[in-house]
Amino acid sequence: MRVLVLGGDGMLGGELVRRLVRDHDVTATVRAHAPSSPSPADRVLCGVDVCHPESLVDVFAETRPDAVVNAVGLTARRVGEQGMQAAIEVNALFPHRLARLCGAAGARLVHVSSDCVFSGRLGEYHEDDVPDPVDAHGMTKLLGELTEPGTLTLRTSVLGLETAAVPAGLVEWFLSATGRIPGYRRVVYSGVTTAEFARFVHLALVGHPDLSGVWHLASEPITKFDLLTMLADRLGRHNLEIVPSDDEVRNRALSARRLWSVTGYRPPAWAAMVDELATAIERREIEGSRRGSGHVADVPGVRRAASAGRLTPTSLPTATSAPTPAPTPASASASAEASASAGASASNGVRADA
Repeated sequence: MRVLVLGGDGMLGGELVRRLVRDHDVTATVRAHAPSSPSPADRVLCGVDVCHPESLVDVFAETRPDAVVNAVGLTARRVGEQGMQAAIEVNALFPHRLARLCGAAGARLVHVSSDCVFSGRLGEYHEDDVPDPVDAHGMTKLLGELTEPGTLTLRTSVLGLETAAVPAGLVEWFLSATGRIPGYRRVVYSGVTTAEFARFVHLALVGHPDLSGVWHLASEPITKFDLLTMLADRLGRHNLEIVPSDDEVRNRALSARRLWSVTGYRPPAWAAMVDELATAIERREIEGSRRGSGHVADVPGVRRAASAGRLTPTSLPTATSAPTPAPTPASASASAEASASAGASASNGVRADA
């Protein structure tokens, strides 16, 4: 199957590429003029800006995808930095433009939405519960959800390793922290790791071709305190003290029982997902966390998107694991953890959301 991954060098998009390339012919697009790190994708198209629809028309003409996965979006932090207009363009309008392109091309579309379409006042949200977003990020993600034939919208939240120059997610914040950090006992989370999300997307593509509409992809709920404690214990982070805190109260846990019932899929327990994540962290540390001095010219098979005319992708050899930059130290503050939980990064401020 020919699969096009938009936002292919972000936290979520990169993991999608790594999983899907095992079984599919994968093209990844990135917004930057060079990928943030070498990609295992069969092809990488650089300089693809989703705010310019004509560039995507060229991408579709060249790649002729059977399926498209949209891992592009602005998280709450990026919405604050780039403003409401950018959020409306990327989160709300672009998914519907993309759906029309996919419909015309006969390609299936998997779109990533967010648990932030809910306020977090109640928890245990089902697909038929009325969304009540409390900020611009949640509102624009809600407006971007798709129900057109041939589209699958997955509400979720993800955590994983990042490749961005300035990581901003929960895991990278945790890895850069020392001393005392807050662990929220009354913030309830039901996301999945990026690796698990990518596995489900593969399952949906090959095993459930008719699955469409809005669905919740979620795990069993866990508090942020328990999640961070579990990860610290697994990694042996003895230089870190996770201090129980009740300063934040929020429960955006999603119920995925409908999805489990229809597909037979159920995510692993948190202990297993954390163990896999910790193994990936350890592997990255062994391989070296800092990116080398290579430029786009050093990465075979990568071309910048042409300013005009057609895009010509070239083949890339499969890579086993891409080196990533070391996380930038962040303050161990409550606001850092709260903002970090929202999503996953991609290039140049456009992030793969969840």
